[in-house]
Amino acid sequence: MFSIVLESQGSNKRQTQSKVTGWWRDYLIDAQEEETGVSLGEILAFATGTDYPPALGWETKPSIEFIYSSDLFPTANTCANVLRLPTVHKEYEDFKKNMDFAIQNSPGFGQA
Repeated sequence: MFSIVLESQGSNKRQTQSKVTGWWRDYLIDAQEEETGVSLGEILAFATGTDYPPALGWETKPSIEFIYSSDLFPTANTCANVLRLPTVHKEYEDFKKNMDFAIQNSPGFGQA
């Protein structure tokens, strides 16, 4: 459902993006299997402002970008359907914990 904005193959950023992309996919699987603190609908609402895909499709397809700073939490621009994932984590469990925290504590959607 989300397109992922990636750097050139072989770049240092691409290696980081590949790791975080794997964690993102694991996080979605964990959410589907109810092994996170949030549901797939809550993740979608955080990223897009709606907890269900529109019946007629997206006017702007949701995308994933990456945050290259010390930020621990994801952010989202729900008008542009852009979810920004943090790249600072060293372990999946830290990524998962901070994703859960951000989504659970965002006032509505978009930013922790």
